[in-house]
Amino acid sequence: MDEMECSVSENLVPTMNQEQQKFDLDLLIEQVGPFGKFQLKLFSLLCISSAFATAFAFMFIFTAGEMSYRCRIPGCDGNCVSYQAPFLNFTIPVLKEGFSKCEMFQRTVSNTSLEDHCQWEFFDPEIVESCSEFVYEDGEATILNEWNLGCSEEWKLSLVGTVNNIGQLLCLPLAGYLSDRFGRRTAFIWSVIFTASLGLIRSFSTNFTMFIVFEFLEPALGSGMFNTAFILAIFCSIGLACLGVMFMLIRDWRLLMRILYGAACFMITYQWLLPESPRWLVNKNRITEAAKIIDKTAKINKKSLTLDAQKMLNQMLKGEEKFLEIEQKTLTKKESRLKILLKSPTMIFRFINCSISWIATLFVYTGFNMTSVFISGDKYVNFIVSCLIEIPACAIGAWLMATIGRRKVLCMDFLLFPTELRQSLFSGCSFFGRIGAILAPFTLYLGKYMESMEMILFAAITIPAGILILFAPETLNKPLPDTIQDAENLKNAKSIRYDILSPKHLILS
Repeated sequence: MDEMECSVSENLVPTMNQEQQKFDLDLLIEQVGPFGKFQLKLFSLLCISSAFATAFAFMFIFTAGEMSYRCRIPGCDGNCVSYQAPFLNFTIPVLKEGFSKCEMFQRTVSNTSLEDHCQWEFFDPEIVESCSEFVYEDGEATILNEWNLGCSEEWKLSLVGTVNNIGQLLCLPLAGYLSDRFGRRTAFIWSVIFTASLGLIRSFSTNFTMFIVFEFLEPALGSGMFNTAFILAIFCSIGLACLGVMFMLIRDWRLLMRILYGAACFMITYQWLLPESPRWLVNKNRITEAAKIIDKTAKINKKSLTLDAQKMLNQMLKGEEKFLEIEQKTLTKKESRLKILLKSPTMIFRFINCSISWIATLFVYTGFNMTSVFISGDKYVNFIVSCLIEIPACAIGAWLMATIGRRKVLCMDFLLFPTELRQSLFSGCSFFGRIGAILAPFTLYLGKYMESMEMILFAAITIPAGILILFAPETLNKPLPDTIQDAENLKNAKSIRYDILSPKHLILS
């Protein structure tokens, strides 16, 4: 017997007639253990990648963040300037929120010495003029004070977040296709390579144009890292909280980016640390490779298989593919998967439904994260606290999904899609969700005219999304669908004992 074949323990009991045995990947995955040493290693690695991916997606909140600044007053601000100065009361207009950022009182004289020039009688409070040079608050370095993007140039700061989300929007459908076509691990590794390399190059930008170009290229080529290695959202919150802590300590956008993107290079080793998805391998008819992964999992977890599962695994290890024809789990090569999908009204409605949920979720989530840094108080503390608050919410959400179901708590839409198209459809939903993320920054501007406008917009989009998701089938205790037909029949699928929310299913799907 091949070395990769599992030894059959003496106490194994067959559960069905061997002549009637059918290929059942769920049976094999269930028997390798719900959450052993093998899954724990993979789960930990993917948690790290999710934390990094989320931090990269929201880094623009700090790299292009706003900060306090004022006009530079010629004749008063010498070589050693300070944001807080005693002459501000008679040189800069006072607005509701404090000293004006973009205006100063007009000087009435220009031919006196520096010592005599900074006097209140030399400024006319009745005449206000714009300024083009600024003094920034000490202790922080962003692209705002790096390239003097105050006042008339401040729109460029909002452009950074918009460009980032447009890059993600364009990347996600391609990333989903590549993941389904070439494998989850291959797509993930290439996403990491592009993200780390382009992020490091962006940290050496010499001007705003170079910065914004790489701000687009990085997510456009590498943002598929999160969708490929999707894991519980609690680690996204941890990643964002860590981002806030790091910027609070470092406060230099160049150094922060070099540390984070440099550390992300470690994930290139996932090529050897992460196995390919057995479900994807089976759908690609690469049976022996899938069997070796399952066999390795069983050995590391020290699990014994039933006689039927053992025989099935041995057939897979030997490359015997004829038994797969009984279940017809592999995809037909004669007809395009997309054509099959488009012929299914059920799947089309489900995709639209999930896309609306994604738009609502990212619109509100991005809006809340951006708003947190504008609340009175320390913006870093506010951002960190808002992220930490999500952790118990995510934990409660995971518990509720395992008890009362996914549909009622509006979570886990990727379980609604078949393995053969899961990454493509999941990325497609995320693609449309980025529309919400792109629109979210505009709520900050609307809030200047009506304080409650942000909450009104958030409610206006989330309430319809919550109602629509009630039409989706429940996935609690249902087998993970492998084909489009399985996904269509998900509502009537026979319940199973194990919990599909288990990390093993998130990893091996």
